[in-house]
Amino acid sequence: MERKKLIVHYNNLPPGVLEAIQKKYPLGWSNYVIKVETSNGFFYAITVDTEEASYLVKVNVKIDSPVDNDKEPVVDEVEIDDEIEDVADEPEEFDQLDD
Repeated sequence: MERKKLIVHYNNLPPGVLEAIQKKYPLGWSNYVIKVETSNGFFYAITVDTEEASYLVKVNVKIDSPVDNDKEPVVDEVEIDDEIEDVADEPEEFDQLDD
């Protein structure tokens, strides 16, 4: 018997499929999202299989918004030690490597 192939939104999944997702992606599924092209556009999804069906699960994806160039960038302030150790102008040559 061949498994059914179903496309379902994450919010409409039965509990058994949610458990299968948690088992397949124990650390989260955000790195496994695929983009599915359709005739009407596209959607994002993850895959999961149960004994009864193979699911293409539609998920919501938050895309980073473009940077607003009018705002000043946020920069972490770091204190730098003014003392710098002197180093030789020429690199040292090594005749043999120590074991």
